[in-house]
Amino acid sequence: MGRINRYIVMFVLLLSHGMSYAGLEGLIQPSKIGFLLVGTRQDAAQVGGSGLGIGGELYLGYRLNHKWALSAATGIFTATDDIFQSNTMKTVFLPSFEIRAEYMLMQGSFIQPFVHSGFHLHNASTTVFQPTSKLDAGSGYQGSFVLGLGFDFKLGKSAFDLHMSGDWRQTVFAARDPLPMYWVIKAGISWNPGFSSAGSRRFNTQKDAINELNVHETSLTNSRIFEESDEGLYATLEQFEKGIETNTDGINRLVDHLNLFEEKISRWVEIRDPDKRSEMVDKETEFLSQYQEGLKLFKEGRYDVSSRHFQQLIIQNPDHKLSSNCCYWIGENLFALGRFKEAVHEFDRVLEFQFSYKMDDAWLKKGLSYLKMGDNSSASSSFEKLLSDYPKSEYVSRAKKYLETL
Repeated sequence: MGRINRYIVMFVLLLSHGMSYAGLEGLIQPSKIGFLLVGTRQDAAQVGGSGLGIGGELYLGYRLNHKWALSAATGIFTATDDIFQSNTMKTVFLPSFEIRAEYMLMQGSFIQPFVHSGFHLHNASTTVFQPTSKLDAGSGYQGSFVLGLGFDFKLGKSAFDLHMSGDWRQTVFAARDPLPMYWVIKAGISWNPGFSSAGSRRFNTQKDAINELNVHETSLTNSRIFEESDEGLYATLEQFEKGIETNTDGINRLVDHLNLFEEKISRWVEIRDPDKRSEMVDKETEFLSQYQEGLKLFKEGRYDVSSRHFQQLIIQNPDHKLSSNCCYWIGENLFALGRFKEAVHEFDRVLEFQFSYKMDDAWLKKGLSYLKMGDNSSASSSFEKLLSDYPKSEYVSRAKKYLETL
């Protein structure tokens, strides 16, 4: 029993170390929470048949970086001598604790394959069924080495993923010989609690307000009050984004400008159409609040969460003046994750807009993405396009410097 206790302590220590490596934020909020159905097959030579037992598992996932993740799980497994039923033997694994490290093989848009390895600690209780009775064949703790392969499939743009995995498990200690060997398959749904859909219901109920904003866009931009507050706000956003890595006071200043913007647009709408004042102010304030939250997530290094946050913002507000900015920040997140090919796609989305505050930014980061991929020709074309189309851009000197190295 002393050896068993040591393994339990080791399990807890490994889990604590992994979550501390993921950071306090990761400890408080895992990147994934899921429930999986589990099928377990024990070596046929040991159970006298090729059975498959059913079970369930609750697991927590902690993303350490764009390549590595740590997961911890608990649940109940069963191994039987027939498919989902027992004729002569049944083993129940309860309690069951598992910890494993996952390495992402690629960073796809909708499918993410990974290999994993870890350790499974469980109490195995075996029952042998006889013609007229059943016999308790004993129980005891077992520890198994785990090695396998899996996939996560993103379910559209939602916070849910479909998880599927399979692995081989070799018992390294047990109360009996020979040491059992297992094959395990898992399938289920996981939820990303960091996926921000805050305000989604408000967005859905304010579609009429979005249409009204589009209809009145011409008259709104002719209003000096709205025009000044609009351009001033976006200029402040632009300045805030440029210094996001070092600007600790930017969020507070942005909030001040949001309040000023709300006050000015409220005055204008109140004069022109009092009935639409509440809808327009609430809609614009909510969007900018969510936009600010996405920037905050990027600054904190939570690139996956920030990327999904901006994607949701685009879906709910496709015609907003800052939609192209959202595309740009998705690209920045992908760039930070090392997913350069996908980042290029997002920067191209920015360049497809007729107008964007991020045109020159997108050309620069597109060029840098190509540089990271080793495509010097495409990188050179991007930098030259920046120089020709935006000769007064603040990035001109940087583009020239990069071109000199190619």
